[in-house]
Amino acid sequence: MALSKQQQNMAAAGIMAVLAVGALFIYVIKPMNLRIDGKVNELSKIYREISSLDAKARQLDTLKRQNEILTEELKRTEKRLPSKAELANMLRYINETTQISAINVQSFRPLSRDQKQYFEIIPFAMDVTGSYHNMAQFINTINQAERIISVKDMVMNNAGTAETVTSETLRCSFTIMTLSLIHISEPTRPY
Repeated sequence: MALSKQQQNMAAAGIMAVLAVGALFIYVIKPMNLRIDGKVNELSKIYREISSLDAKARQLDTLKRQNEILTEELKRTEKRLPSKAELANMLRYINETTQISAINVQSFRPLSRDQKQYFEIIPFAMDVTGSYHNMAQFINTINQAERIISVKDMVMNNAGTAETVTSETLRCSFTIMTLSLIHISEPTRPY
């Protein structure tokens, strides 16, 4: 069966239309879909990154609060555990406390220091005389100091003879110790 001229033209037009649609798909739509898929993937990646950064931003406020708390704690600790430069203030405090407590210092001498990883123990040997209550007041005041100061190895003796024993005749020997912070460098920050 032979096709009429009109049918041949329609068949040719149909073939041309199919070829045009195929060419349109191959050269326009398919590359456009690939670009769209690439952009969708990029957009998904950006959304994931935004979500991650949002989570970090929420953590940042918490971390800032924690940093403030730790900074305040560090300040309080540095008052209790100052650097070596503060040793003169501690010695002045001990001297003032002996005067307020009305005890007499017979000797005060430094002992060898003991260095640890983050701090140094600084001991002093003290020999004092005074009443039992004055000794207790001195030790109590020392133990309540803002700085870490402690008394150890205490030995109490009668300072006088049986005839001369009064409330002022106690002799006391002990070691008074304080701690001093060894400078620790701050860790470097990655940002």
